[in-house]
Amino acid sequence: MDFVGIRSIEDLLKHSSEEDYRGHHKAPDKESNSPLYDVTLNGTYPEDIYSSNGARYYGDRLPTDNLSVSIIQQARGKPNYRVKIYRAVPDINQEVNKKIKEIQKIISYYNKFNFFPAGNEFVDEVYHKYSNDLDTKYNWDEMKELMVEDMINQIEELSNSKQEDLIINVGDWVTISREYAKMHGESNLNGFYKILTKTVSAKDIFTDGNSTNEWGYFPQ
Repeated sequence: MDFVGIRSIEDLLKHSSEEDYRGHHKAPDKESNSPLYDVTLNGTYPEDIYSSNGARYYGDRLPTDNLSVSIIQQARGKPNYRVKIYRAVPDINQEVNKKIKEIQKIISYYNKFNFFPAGNEFVDEVYHKYSNDLDTKYNWDEMKELMVEDMINQIEELSNSKQEDLIINVGDWVTISREYAKMHGESNLNGFYKILTKTVSAKDIFTDGNSTNEWGYFPQ
């Protein structure tokens, strides 16, 4: 499951299209590969993948192997078997959501105590917008109302600036192990990721035999 290496949130914003995160080689489809419900089709895996040694013989030497091979075995002969697929993708709105939560936390603090948290840089920044206004004198109650209104407006602006979230598309590399998706997010997206999930049928994902953890999503 290939991903473009991500070094910063700026990289995410530069390369946020779906195509950028499909990887450098095509995910396995139905043409010459095997569906989850029978991974022996087209000779992809030998019959003994369904044995008790399946994970030991054909796994990736990862902690996720046992689960993935167990799912392969459970789905055998069941094209309509329901399985969850996962994909780690860049969280392109991570910084925006973080900022929104910070402001919401400040507003909640104010609503509870009727004053703002001390030593907060954002609060100081908003305060100076109005305390430096030489044309208008505000009393403290008026100042607080203006500051809260300003913060609410900033939340709205940030919300409107969000990019459309990425989704799992036909042709994407996916995994049947959430932990495996997490491993890819941590190693290839440097923490700037979230895990997408979708419930599909065993006839919708395909393997080329290179990994029991990695699959191509081609819904039938």
